[in-house]
Amino acid sequence: MYNLIIVDDEKRVRKALKMSVDWEKYNIQVIAEAEDGDIALELIQKHPVDIIITDIYMARIDGLKLIKEAQKIIPHVKSIILSGYDDFDYVQKAIRNKAFDYLLKPIQFDKLSEILTKLTEKIKKEREQRKNYKVYQEQLEQFKPMIKERFLDYLLAKRLSFQKMKTENNYLDFNLNDNNFVVIAIEFKCKIKAIERLGIKDTLKNELLKEYKKEIIDSYPDKYIIILNYDQSKTSAAVNRELVQAAKRIIIYSMKIFNRKLTIGIGNLYQDPEQISSSYKEALEALEYQIFYGAGEVYLFKDFNPQKDKKLNYPFKIEEEIITALKIGDSSNINQKTKKFFLFHDNLDKKNPDFLKRSCLQLIYSLSKMAVEWNYHLEILELENKIQNCNNLNELENYIMKFIEQISESVSSRKKIEKENYIKSVCDYIDNNYYNDLSLDEIADHVYLSPNYLANIFKERMDKTILNYLTEIRIKKAKELLLNSQLKIYEISEKIGYKSSNYFSQVFKKHTGYSPVEYRQNNF
Repeated sequence: MYNLIIVDDEKRVRKALKMSVDWEKYNIQVIAEAEDGDIALELIQKHPVDIIITDIYMARIDGLKLIKEAQKIIPHVKSIILSGYDDFDYVQKAIRNKAFDYLLKPIQFDKLSEILTKLTEKIKKEREQRKNYKVYQEQLEQFKPMIKERFLDYLLAKRLSFQKMKTENNYLDFNLNDNNFVVIAIEFKCKIKAIERLGIKDTLKNELLKEYKKEIIDSYPDKYIIILNYDQSKTSAAVNRELVQAAKRIIIYSMKIFNRKLTIGIGNLYQDPEQISSSYKEALEALEYQIFYGAGEVYLFKDFNPQKDKKLNYPFKIEEEIITALKIGDSSNINQKTKKFFLFHDNLDKKNPDFLKRSCLQLIYSLSKMAVEWNYHLEILELENKIQNCNNLNELENYIMKFIEQISESVSSRKKIEKENYIKSVCDYIDNNYYNDLSLDEIADHVYLSPNYLANIFKERMDKTILNYLTEIRIKKAKELLLNSQLKIYEISEKIGYKSSNYFSQVFKKHTGYSPVEYRQNNF
């Protein structure tokens, strides 16, 4: 229902309006009537009113002033002006005072009906708009922390200027001054419950950092980011000292209350708000130094200040030593050279986490390339992510060691298969060519290996020399011919690859205990 008040100094007009209109048809109820504007204002202050039908000329407060004052009380109230004069000047004033419409006396009720239909439609529409706006306002208030953090993320990523963020989004109430900034990154690697996160954040905000103006960003899965205003009247050394002390209190609090180890990185101090992103990057980079010095500490970027322009030389020589050890399958040397690789970085005058990680990535890329050349393909994407996110030197070394062991095992397996294939090829070649005057060089040429290497792997795998194997095959064939043919001894000798029948007989007797003639006689 829409509430209506009728205001006119003539009682008969008020009565006519009340009695002559079917107000329910328009979903309107007449809640009051008044003979002057001052009385109407008192009623409006006590009762919510949607519509005012008012005369213009009244003794104490006229209709135009009534509309103006009523709108101060109820901004969305709608009014219809009644007048006995077709005065254009009054019409203009009524419009300026945001009257909905202007109706001449005597009242034409069909005209009033049209006005009421339009008016109630407008009120209905505005009610829906106000309702939607209220829902929007409630949602905005509900999501304000998330919206605020999104803008702060844009600021840290340098996608939005500080001044633009504050001036265009002042409804978000950023708790930051316009200068003197530092960014603090608080990292926790262990899983932390939502209630614990809220507890730590609330304590940061209201206790441990209460003396600072700040914004805390809690949208990262493993860290808090704090943008903080520092006291310009203090020296940089004094500010950093206070920040380190506050950071240590945060670490102690987290361990004491939640048994959670936090690591804190602090960027450089900047007066210019457009340098906030620089302090943010420095805070994150400061956290990286825990890979050398451990978690649960406070790291000031200014204490390390890595020299970006200074060239750090990758240890190519150590890489080559690792690859050589892999190629020859020297397991103990592989481990030794890998440890040497990490010792190289640990012994640098200026330890550099970024250079260490880039070196590890370079090493796995080189080893992967070598593995591909050996027809062994490795999936390294997961390892890349582990290296980039690692903050513990021992863990990083273990990742690389396991990767190298994986390659070493594949190399060993490949070499074993290759040796088996070589041995099989040699045996097949001898089995099919035993009757020729075979030499080690000829057999090695057949499998494209050096004679010495072939002799070594054959002896290692077969526990006999190539000559021994060739002799065994020849003796075996000789036995078959002695028992299954009438060939003479010299003919058998020639058929199995011996040019001298006497030498054949000596070899045969050495292996069987019988001369060829005795063997034939004894087995017939």
